Amino acid sequence: MAKKKRKDLKKIVFSIIKSMSDPFYAGVAAELAFFFLLSIIPTVLLLGRLSGLFSVSLNFFIEFIHIYTPEEFADLVIPYLEPDSAKSLSIIFFVFSLWLASRGFFALIRISNYAYNIEMDGPFNFSERLKAMKITLLLLFMIIFGLLIVIYGRLIGEFITRNSAVVIGHNIVIDDIWYMIRWPLAFFVFYWIMIYVYSHSPNYHLPARKVRPGAIFSTAGIIVSSLVFSFYVSHFANYDILYGSLANVISLMLWFYLIGYVIVVGIHINISFDKTHY
Repeated sequence: MAKKKRKDLKKIVFSIIKSMSDPFYAGVAAELAFFFLLSIIPTVLLLGRLSGLFSVSLNFFIEFIHIYTPEEFADLVIPYLEPDSAKSLSIIFFVFSLWLASRGFFALIRISNYAYNIEMDGPFNFSERLKAMKITLLLLFMIIFGLLIVIYGRLIGEFITRNSAVVIGHNIVIDDIWYMIRWPLAFFVFYWIMIYVYSHSPNYHLPARKVRPGAIFSTAGIIVSSLVFSFYVSHFANYDILYGSLANVISLMLWFYLIGYVIVVGIHINISFDKTHY
């Protein structure tokens, strides 16, 4: 049994290496990085407007960004998270921002279709662009729903903190528990986002069980690469010497490149596991 597992693992690794050697994938991480960079501001603008409509505080999301992303990213996006301007949300602004925000997912859809050998239409395929917009919108609602859970979870936590000593004779401080579980919670949030992205990116729906391996890899990869990259930029990289005022943009592009590469490898992990185990 152990021998078969080692053989399957070796087969999966070689399959991933072979797939990633395809010339098509030589620049896809850079393509994703470019579109992620173009999409990020419209995405956070929409998130800020929608959170205002649902009366959701973005404090937790801002804290999350500070903890788990490079400083350059936090400095760029946090000023745009202003739910108070939700009054100015118009249909034209909403649709245009959603279209701009969906370009990263549109690129990912086409990469996924190529990886799964699904026939693709021309570069201006309308249905794929609508699908990218739908994925972006649903992902925004997932984030807002998660924020609602966190907000009410904190209210419940405050209630428990106030009354635990009376009920059980021992004071439970939820803030201490929150500090302990924030890393597992971050992994859980990223994991389900990647499950959703990998399931819906190709032009046919994939069940969750077929995308779990890639989702686990990409979740761990995104968190680890973000922390390592943040440490590297803070202690070793001096992009401002070469790029001046463009240093933050260059840093973000490199970070998005790492994320794009991890996501693409995750796609091939799913394909390789599917061929090996199903």
